[in-house]
Amino acid sequence: MIRLALVLIILSFSLFGQECYFAKGERVCFKAFFDTKKLKNPKIGEKYYKFKDGYVYTFNDKIKITLNYMGAILYIVENFEVEFFDKKDHDTYILKVKNKNELFSIVTNLNELSSVKLAEPIIKREEYKPLMGK
Repeated sequence: MIRLALVLIILSFSLFGQECYFAKGERVCFKAFFDTKKLKNPKIGEKYYKFKDGYVYTFNDKIKITLNYMGAILYIVENFEVEFFDKKDHDTYILKVKNKNELFSIVTNLNELSSVKLAEPIIKREEYKPLMGK
C-alpha cells in the first residue's frame, strides 16, 4: 500500500511538475524547480521552472508574438483571452494573457495559426547564489 502511494506521488510530480507548450511542431517544457534556497532573490509565491539548458526561469503574464500578416493581431485580440500590451516592431507584439494559468495553452493555440510565425511566453532568468568558498 505504501509503495502504491509512493508511486502515485512520484507520477503526480512528474506529470504536474512541468509546464509545456508547442511551438511550430516542437514541444518546449519547463520542469518545476523547488530548491529556492539556491536562488539569489527568491520571491514568496513565485513559481520557478528549470529549462533543459539548466537555468531557472519565471514567467509573467506576457507573450511575445511574431506575425506573418499585419492584420492578424486584430483577430488574435478578438478571439483569444489576451490584451494588446506593446509593439516591438512592425510584426512583433507583446500581448498580456487575461488569465495567467492559461499562458501555455494560449501560446500553443497561437502557434497553430498560419498567421503566427512564433508565439512564446516572456521568461525571466533567475540568478543563483554564489557558491560558498569561491
